[in-house]
Amino acid sequence: MANTYTHRVVSLKKSNGIYLNIVNSVVVEVTASDGTNSLSHNYTIDLNDPVDENFTQYDNLTEAQIISWFTNDAIEYSHAKNDIDIRLEESLQDNVESNFPWS
Repeated sequence: MANTYTHRVVSLKKSNGIYLNIVNSVVVEVTASDGTNSLSHNYTIDLNDPVDENFTQYDNLTEAQIISWFTNDAIEYSHAKNDIDIRLEESLQDNVESNFPWS
């Protein structure tokens, strides 16, 4: 079964430039679940300066909109999903530090 993913905005950085309160980067927590086990990890996403017609006033931003910026960036999102899939798989492996077969 393929993993499922949930997202949550943890923090954002903003500055004033052409517009007030431009969001420069966000930290999104991604949780991967295989149906039985889950693992969360934070990913920082740097954002480009807004284009006039795409600018959303800071007070009008929603968590869903910020998450869509992340999930619609095919390269960034693919990297994050691959990374968290590996982290989840590694977290399920047993770490053997004694009682080796030759001990």
